[in-house]
Amino acid sequence: MRGRHEREERSVEEELKQATTPLHAAPSFKVSAFWTGIIQRKKMLLFASVGVAFVALMVLCGALIPPSLEKEESNISSSEGSDHSFDGVRQSALPDAAGDITPSLVRYTKLVEEMLQYPELPAGCESVSLASVLRAMGYEVSPTEIVDDYLPYDELMYDFVTSYAGSPYLEEGGGAFPPAMVTAANAYLKEHGASERAQDLTGSSFEELTTWVNSGRPVLVWTTMYMDDPVFSYELEGNVWYINEHCVVLCEVDREYAQVMDPLEGMVAREVSEFARIYEACGAHALVIS
Repeated sequence: MRGRHEREERSVEEELKQATTPLHAAPSFKVSAFWTGIIQRKKMLLFASVGVAFVALMVLCGALIPPSLEKEESNISSSEGSDHSFDGVRQSALPDAAGDITPSLVRYTKLVEEMLQYPELPAGCESVSLASVLRAMGYEVSPTEIVDDYLPYDELMYDFVTSYAGSPYLEEGGGAFPPAMVTAANAYLKEHGASERAQDLTGSSFEELTTWVNSGRPVLVWTTMYMDDPVFSYELEGNVWYINEHCVVLCEVDREYAQVMDPLEGMVAREVSEFARIYEACGAHALVIS
């Protein structure tokens, strides 16, 4: 009996060992490692494919985006012609008649501030306009300083070409054409050690004035008060005086409008065609500092 019981006990122990031994552990591990490797390789191939596709997409975008952006910028520029705010740098639709003009490093046209001739200088539009341009260029000067210290006068109140005829302090005042204002401007610039100089642009086409403005330089332009037609009086040295003479600063020009600093009205937008017409009707008088 004992021998049979011992055999039975050994048989039970062997069955228990066989039941608890992980017979398929090793094969199961090998199968898992095999499939894991395949999955990892597929992931690597997938990531590589995505990377190649991304690079190709970037190259394609790099080839396509710049022309698109240029087209959008062109559309924005062309649409600005109907905007009167002048909040960006505008290029004139008119051809450059003076293409040799070197652009200014600073766009002084954007720095011209509103200055009014009343109440101090009711007939001093020329000096107010000149002072506004000089101040845009960084000079601390007032219109009355120009009037008192740099502007030449004609005591006979006749010569409006090389001098100021009359008094800018009086309502019935008088006026001066570009040669007199060039003298005043250059006297100031020379005294302050400036390299810039004023030059008379009389006889220039409006397209040439536009080129100067597009180069960043504001232009003093002789027009009329409130854009009325000129009322001519007398002639001197080939120049004809008109009683509603007025001087303003041309700051910006686009297809339809010109931004003007008018000493009577402040910053205003004028129709380009009408502004150019009045400028030419008055004799095409202007000056610029460069």
